Amino acid sequence: MGDIYISFWNSDNWFIKTAEEMGIEENQKMGGMKFEQ
Repeated sequence: MGDIYISFWNSDNWFIKTAEEMGIEENQKMGGMKFEQ
C-alpha cells in the first residue's frame, strides 16, 4: 500500500509520513481503542 501512496504523491517526504501514520494507526487500532475504552 505504501507504494501506491508514493505513486499518488510522488514525494519521498510524504512516503515517510505515510509509513509513520500507518504504524501509528495500527497501534491506535490495536491499543488505542482499548486504551480509550
